[in-house]
Amino acid sequence: MHKSLRTIGTFSFIFFVLCAAYWPALSHQYVHHDDISFFLRTPSEIMIPKHYLDVTTGRPLSAMRLTASGFFIDQISDFTIYRFFNVILLSLSAWLMGPWLRSYYTNGIYALLATLIIFTLPSFQLLASLVGTSATPIALLLSITAALIAGRIPLTTDLKKHFISRPFAFALSLVLLLSSLLFYPAIAMYYWVMVAVEILTFQGSWKKLVDLFLAGFGALGIYFMMLLATKPYFAHLTVPGYDPYVMNFDVFTKLRWFLEEPLFNVLNLWNIFPNRQ
Repeated sequence: MHKSLRTIGTFSFIFFVLCAAYWPALSHQYVHHDDISFFLRTPSEIMIPKHYLDVTTGRPLSAMRLTASGFFIDQISDFTIYRFFNVILLSLSAWLMGPWLRSYYTNGIYALLATLIIFTLPSFQLLASLVGTSATPIALLLSITAALIAGRIPLTTDLKKHFISRPFAFALSLVLLLSSLLFYPAIAMYYWVMVAVEILTFQGSWKKLVDLFLAGFGALGIYFMMLLATKPYFAHLTVPGYDPYVMNFDVFTKLRWFLEEPLFNVLNLWNIFPNRQ
């Protein structure tokens, strides 16, 4: 494995770049829509309102994370600490992903630059700037780690000879990805980005590819069964638009939504007042 991308110096550089990129979020005091939930709890209540939303929508670990955070948030300035922690988690995730991209780029510098470009995209900016969804960077880190372990990629080559065996690697990867899903399912899907890199750079290791797919679909299967088990208790409490218990197989409607919403927004990324003309 390419140790050069997993050094303390590399992590420090990534952390410095991401801090610079997200400095506006770190240096200003503000409250986002989702962050207001922390101030809606009365002194007699333990759970913040968003706790119940996360539990009923299949994100119980996120609910516990946010409720625990709520005990330490008394004023707007406290959000800065959590945003700083989010940047640390993003930096660690980027640091872990760099060598994975190295298999695609023959030059380590290119792999590092590609990693930094990915982790400064608008979708990652949300992970750094919001506290109400502060569990999402944890989900990202868990999904990346799950892919690394499923592919049996140790942090350093020195650990390779006594790294985890294939069965244990598979089981641990499945648990980590399942935990990521229980934090935030949408971010957990970053696991498949790691798998896509492995497919694009396929070097004949079918065992690694099989393990990645088995761990991925295995975690999704267990998560699906957990949703079915909790449906009788939470299905009637869900909010429209956030209902994980409703399966939609209307492919054409989904395709139309993709063209009219995500694709439209991406094409108007730098346009403050987007239009369809």
